[in-house]
Amino acid sequence: MKFVADMHTHTLASDHAYSTISENAASAAKAGLSYLGMTDHCINMEDSPHIWHFCNMGVIPHFLSGVRIIKGVEADLTGYNGELDINDDIYYNVEWINASMHNPCIIPGTAEQHTNAYIKVMDNPKVCVLGHTESADYPYDYDAVTKACKEKNVAMEFNVSRFRSQTSVQRLHDIILPTCAKNGCYVIVDSDAHFCDKIGAFKKAEALLKGSEMCIRDRKYNIMYNIGIDLGGTNIKVGVVNDDFKIVGKSNIKTDLPRPAEEIADSIAKGVELACKEAGIDVKDINSIGIGTPGVADRNTGVVLYSCNLGFNNTDLGGLLKHRLGTDIYVENDANVAAYGEVLGGAAKGYKDVVVITLGTGVGGGIIIGGKIYTGFNFCGAELGHVVIEYNGRQCNCGRKGCFEAYSSATALITATKKAMEEDKDSAMWNIAGSIDKVDGKTAFDAMRAGDKSGKAVVDEYLNYLGCGLTNVVNTFQPEMLLIGGGICKEGDYLTKPLEEYIKRESYCINPERSTVLGICKLGNDAGIVGAANLYRLKD
Repeated sequence: MKFVADMHTHTLASDHAYSTISENAASAAKAGLSYLGMTDHCINMEDSPHIWHFCNMGVIPHFLSGVRIIKGVEADLTGYNGELDINDDIYYNVEWINASMHNPCIIPGTAEQHTNAYIKVMDNPKVCVLGHTESADYPYDYDAVTKACKEKNVAMEFNVSRFRSQTSVQRLHDIILPTCAKNGCYVIVDSDAHFCDKIGAFKKAEALLKGSEMCIRDRKYNIMYNIGIDLGGTNIKVGVVNDDFKIVGKSNIKTDLPRPAEEIADSIAKGVELACKEAGIDVKDINSIGIGTPGVADRNTGVVLYSCNLGFNNTDLGGLLKHRLGTDIYVENDANVAAYGEVLGGAAKGYKDVVVITLGTGVGGGIIIGGKIYTGFNFCGAELGHVVIEYNGRQCNCGRKGCFEAYSSATALITATKKAMEEDKDSAMWNIAGSIDKVDGKTAFDAMRAGDKSGKAVVDEYLNYLGCGLTNVVNTFQPEMLLIGGGICKEGDYLTKPLEEYIKRESYCINPERSTVLGICKLGNDAGIVGAANLYRLKD
């Protein structure tokens, strides 16, 4: 069973708890959780924090230790009509309410009264969970309450801290869980941790819940949206990205180069507006905006130091957009953000050390070390396409000779294909392409599959050069995963199988059981948008 969240935890702001939110987040990350609910007691409990604790929650980052922090409260029912010990100042500053019953706040009554209290409190749109539902002090009509939970999309809590009581466990197992299953309502396992090492400690709950359904990812806490922008020489692609790294709104505007940076910023702002409209949200609801740009960019300042494609030179793109959109702006190289996108929500999800090689017009590189983008001290790192693989070899556009890009880009493959066709007028590549002007990256591969010798020779040479370059990457970084992207990756096993054999044969690896995994990028053109949208996570 995969647990993704612990939504009932306390910090030292509650007097009888002993850990900070940072310590709790670190423990949640160690436990493999994606979400952590910060739910200190509300105002009627004797150990409740000062009201400013809740009013100032906006200063807490949305992510700590890579875990999404849900800023909530454990509010107590104070009456049998669903009243809670929460005021407007707290209510409007929290994302999540765990509604519980405790003796100091509500006197135990009849089962009918408790049932009414639970059903009424669920009318509150921020109540996401009924806490301590196994308590013997507050019996209720399990069938009626779970039916209401299903109707109002509220989860029943299985509080692990109560597993010390065999009676509570028995009640959960024999009555509450079967009733939840019968009525189709969600259950959620929470630790109610008052010390960080208890967060995500759900082993005792696994046997109890085996075969049952849990849900937390689609609950109704406020979803955080970020904008990702893929700024290219031809198009400006904008996407609204949610917490699950899904694009929920898009727009596409022509770049129309050459033109001043101010006009490009105007177009980006328009694209943001259109993408937000498609997503059904307002621009003011956006947490941050990230931009992937060709060239060299300072992520911390938002300045594009140099981009020949866009005509930028020390251009304060972040400042221009901050003026227009009023939110935090982050700018990074486009290959880097694409790599980051694959790590967050693509083929490399779950890996910390990853290199992504993109085979397009050139050869792009993105390096992720310890879950963070590596750019070098001067933001020029990861130009892996300009590592020389043949001394004094083919001329590269960068001015050097023998660069990886000159042999392994899609452009290089097309050039080699055309040369082979000129040398072999009987090659099947002529019929496949139709004319030399229509040659693409597939032509030689298609000819090889048709048994054409010239096509096979082109592919073999291309794969040898590509294998050489990829092996150099492996030997330099020894990443957990090496991903390749670009249109050529559509060749599938015809591409990856020979490369795997080449890397296995040539790479420096003393432990075959801990060797780099070769994979194909999953997100395609969306990788740059997803990665850019999440640049705020890397803020220094």
